[in-house]
Amino acid sequence: AIAKIESLNNIPTYQPIIPRPAPTHTASIQPSNEPLKVTVPIVRRLQGTPVVRVSFSHANRVRTYEMILDTGASRTLITRRMANELGVVATGQMVAATASQAQVTFDVGRGDAISIESISLTDAPVSIGESVNVGLLGNDFLRGYDLSIQTRLGVVELLEAR
Repeated sequence: AIAKIESLNNIPTYQPIIPRPAPTHTASIQPSNEPLKVTVPIVRRLQGTPVVRVSFSHANRVRTYEMILDTGASRTLITRRMANELGVVATGQMVAATASQAQVTFDVGRGDAISIESISLTDAPVSIGESVNVGLLGNDFLRGYDLSIQTRLGVVELLEAR
């Protein structure tokens, strides 16, 4: 199969689609048939949006970063500094619409795993942002979980949707 890619000069280019297994969520085994529930502290807020600690592993490196919990982002975005520290290399580019600009081109790469507590997304695609100071944890990670922001308690709760 072939995918149409919009290039920077708006001339469509085509490249083959290379099949890749989809990223998978893993979670620690629950003692019963209850859905997995993880409670994560909100470490601070940026313009009212919760920031949580997220662990990344790639190429035998493990780092924890503060990231904005962004339910409006379709994919996780890491900063260039994060990519460099983890050894994540760009394997392509994508054009995406953002809230602040009509279209932005991002480098894309893959990390071995993104984790919060006992929830992990393996073989995780990430966008790499050039002009961001903090990463965004997007719906590629949050998919499959009901999200509850409990402001009074200062936590975010992820409940496995079944």
